[in-house]
Order: sequence, then structure tokens, then C-alpha cells
Amino acid sequence: MLPLPGEPHPRLPLRDTARRDGPRSALTAFHQAAGPRTLVCGPAGHVLAPRELVADATRVVLSGRTAARVPARERHLAHALPARLDLVALRYPAPVRPERPIRPIRLEHPDRPDGPDRSDGLERSNGPDRSGRWAGDAVLWLRLGLAQHLMAAVLDHLGERSFGDTPLVRLPATKSALAEVAVTLLETESNLRGAPADGPDDATLLLLHQQVTTVDDTLLRLLGANGLTSSGPGVTAHVSRLLADLYAPCLILREAA
Repeated sequence: MLPLPGEPHPRLPLRDTARRDGPRSALTAFHQAAGPRTLVCGPAGHVLAPRELVADATRVVLSGRTAARVPARERHLAHALPARLDLVALRYPAPVRPERPIRPIRLEHPDRPDGPDRSDGLERSNGPDRSGRWAGDAVLWLRLGLAQHLMAAVLDHLGERSFGDTPLVRLPATKSALAEVAVTLLETESNLRGAPADGPDDATLLLLHQQVTTVDDTLLRLLGANGLTSSGPGVTAHVSRLLADLYAPCLILREAA
């Protein structure tokens, strides 16, 4: 699986923005990639976006369908974390009425279950790709970049503290935890790079989301109490977890039926 392939990936700019600039800039890039003045909804209609984008948006994308935004239909969600970061969390109820005439489309993988024989016949968004699944792996790339952003903050934090005469970052337990984090991040990116053009299937997306969440939890433990403050670097992990809650695919457990 490793090393990572050398070819560029269309999601790398999103990952790099998250890694370099953190949650707000990454969320701005995520929504703007779908088109001007557009909000991208999760599978249940949830949105997490900077306040200025929400105020300016006139369109929404839900399950790959683009529609004119109707603010009266939205329900704003009370959540302390987005408010402190000047983010807005809301829910746009499904279904979305397409703003353009519905016409069948042809996807690129006729041998896959979501190929051209699918029956919904709805036009897909003109975002980064035409599959209605594009937001799913985009959020994972964003979370991957946020985990890398958090890891850099953790390294700075540990480098400034010591146990006796030994910097915390050089303690064997710390080095082991950081090595495990680095390997998990590389494996997650490798799986994303190796996925089909329309992204991983929902089960794989959920697995990869869990891997990133595990990384975030490990990094939060290394931050100690500093990871729990509203102004500390741990906020990055909390935003990432909220993104997983709002944008990860919803699976029905058929075995329970």
C-alpha cells in the first residue's frame, strides 16, 4: 500500500488548505469547490460552513442535486463549537427540488452498482465531479488535512515541554503514538488515492472516517488539557469530528432487518 503513488490527486489542494490553514479556510474551499454561492449538504441535509458563506449562499447541493436555496426551510442547529469559530451548522430538509430540468446521466463505471442503469435519473451537480458522491471523499480529504494540521500543533506543543531533562516528544511512549498516527494517516491517504474515480463506497468511507477519528483522539490525548480548551489546537479535532457526524454516509444495517 505504501509508499503513496506519485500522481497528483484532484483533492490534494483541499487537503493542503486544511493542513496549512486549519478548519475555516478548509471549509471555505470545500463549499466553494461546488460552485459560487453554494452550500454542500451532508447526506441528511446538514451543513457546516463559515458564517459569511452561509449569509451569501443562494444554492444548495444535496445528494448531488443542485437547487435554489430557501432559507425559510432551514433549521439552524445550536452548537457551541461552530459559534466560537464563527461557523454555522444548519439542516436543509430533503428532498431538494432541482433548479434545472431532470435528465438522465451516464456515469463512468457501468460495472458498478451506481453505474448508468441506476434508476433515479437525476442530473448531478456541476461541482468537482458529476457524481452525487463527490462530497463524501472530499470531506475525508479535508479531515485528513485537519489531522495533519493538528499533528503539527501537537509536535510544537510537545517540543516545548519536558519530563525531567527529556523533551516529551522524545519519550518512547510519545514517539510510538506519533509513529502510529503517521502510519494511519499514510494508510488513509493511500486508500483515498487508490479509490475509484467517484470515490470509495459508503462502507469504506465510514471505515476511513473512523481511522481519522482514532488519529484525532490519539493527538488529543497527547495535548492533555490543552486539547480541551476552546482556544487551543484541540478545536481542530472537534471540528473534524463534527464534520464526520454531519457528512459521513448514512448506512442502513440490512442484517438487522
